[in-house]
Amino acid sequence: MAFKQGGKVIIKESNGWADVKPGDIGIARTVGSLTMTVDFENHPRWLGTKDCFIPIPTRNKEALF
Repeated sequence: MAFKQGGKVIIKESNGWADVKPGDIGIARTVGSLTMTVDFENHPRWLGTKDCFIPIPTRNKEALF
């Protein structure tokens, strides 16, 4: 699954910077080739490499029919 701007992500690892912890869920604000900026409730605009995140699938209404 690909990352997309506005999509939800869960963090799987962090180097302990700021208040972001594994398992936190945020919204991707920018998606670059190697890094992403994510807004977490406890830390907006957190920058990390893509390998720190897992995209959370969204439900697609068309896929249900």
